[in-house]
Amino acid sequence: ADGTEKEWDEETWNDDSDHQDSGCNEDEDENENRISVWTGFGASLNNTENPEIRYNRQEGLFLPLSTDFDLEIGINFRGYVGYGFGNKKMRYGVGLTIPVFTPKFLADLSVYDRSTSPDMWRLSGTENSLVAFLFGEDYLDYYEARGVSGNVLIRPFKHGFNLRLGGYSEDHSSMPNVTTWGLFTKNNFRADTTVFEGKFGAMTAHLEFGVNPWRNWGGWNTYFNSDANEYLGTGFSIELDAEKTVPEYSDANFQIYKATTHLAWAISSDFILYNRTVFATSDGVLVPQRNNDLGGYGSLRGLRYREMAGDQSVMNNVELWIGNHDSFFIDPYLVLFLDSGYARPWSGVPTTDQWQKFEGIRLSDLRHTAGASIMDEDGDWRLSVARELENANAAWRFELRLQARL
Repeated sequence: ADGTEKEWDEETWNDDSDHQDSGCNEDEDENENRISVWTGFGASLNNTENPEIRYNRQEGLFLPLSTDFDLEIGINFRGYVGYGFGNKKMRYGVGLTIPVFTPKFLADLSVYDRSTSPDMWRLSGTENSLVAFLFGEDYLDYYEARGVSGNVLIRPFKHGFNLRLGGYSEDHSSMPNVTTWGLFTKNNFRADTTVFEGKFGAMTAHLEFGVNPWRNWGGWNTYFNSDANEYLGTGFSIELDAEKTVPEYSDANFQIYKATTHLAWAISSDFILYNRTVFATSDGVLVPQRNNDLGGYGSLRGLRYREMAGDQSVMNNVELWIGNHDSFFIDPYLVLFLDSGYARPWSGVPTTDQWQKFEGIRLSDLRHTAGASIMDEDGDWRLSVARELENANAAWRFELRLQARL
C-alpha cells in the first residue's frame, strides 16, 4: 500500500523520565514529533500526499510545488499545487492532520483535485516515470478525483496495531492520453483507459496488526548484513481493508474486502524466507478503478501486465533470499520465487458471506509463475526473469525494478 514517507520517532513514546534524562522539554518534544510518528503507516492516512515530479502518457510532464510543516500546536499542514504540461491541467491538495489529546489518536481532513492511479501498489510513480520517459511504457492508469476526505487513526500501542476509519466524497473522471513521446521510442504507450465517471461517496476501514521486525509501516526492509541475527527473526503482519459506497451519495454501489498476510523468517543472515498472501472479494458492481488485476509487476511476474482481472482474486508470493557477502564486490543477492494466483468475475449469485465466493475456486484454477532475481543488499534495484509454468511455450519475462519489494 502507498503511504507518506515520514518515520515515527522513538522520543514520542518516551515517558517523563526519558525526557528529563535527555534534557528535552517534554511539551516541545511532543509537539515536534507527534505527527511524524503517525504518517509512515502502510495504509495512507490522507489523500493529499505531496506528489513528486512525474511523466506519464495522460499528463505528460507533471511538476508540483509542495510544502509540509508542523505548527506549534502540534497540527501538521501539507499542501501542493502542480501542473501537467501535457493535459494543461492544474492539480492541488490541502490537508491537516490533528492530534486529538494524544499522538495515539489522529484526525485528518483533506481537500483535493488530484490525478491518481489504482496501481500504485504495483510500482512507484518514480519507477513508472523513468520507464515512460525512456521507453514509452506506461503502466499506471491515472484518473481524476476531486473531493474531500476525512480519517481518524488510532494506534494505542507502540508496535503491532493500528486502525484507520474514514470516508470520502469524490467525483471521478477519465484522463485521455495526451502524449506519445519517449526518449528512445514513439507511439509505444498503451491505449488510454476509461473509468466509471460520476460521484463516489464511501466509508473505508484499515486494520493492521502483527509483530514484524521487517515492517517499517511504509514498506519493507531487506536487512541483509552481518548483524541481521541481532535484530531479525520471524515476523508477521495481517492487514484487513474494507470499502463500502453509500448509495445516497454515490452513483456506483459496491463493497470491497481485502485480507493480506506477510510472513518473514530470517533463517540466518544469508537465508531469508518471505511470503505474502492476498485475498480480495467484492459485492455489487465493481467499477474499473477498483477492479482486481493480476499479472506482471508486483503480482504474477511471469504473466503479461494485468493479464487476469475480476471481482475476486487470490494471490500468493513466496521468495527465498540467498546472500553471500564475501563473494561479490557489489554484494548482490539471489532471490528464488514462486507466484500463484487467480482472478475471476463474480457469478452474480448473492450471498451474505463475501468469503464464500472463494469456495468455488479450485487449486487447478491457479496459475503459477516462477523465476529468479538479482538484487542489491538495500533493495534499491532488482533484476528479475520469470515465466509461466503451465504453458511450455510461455515466453520469459524480464523486469528491472527500483526500490521494489516484489
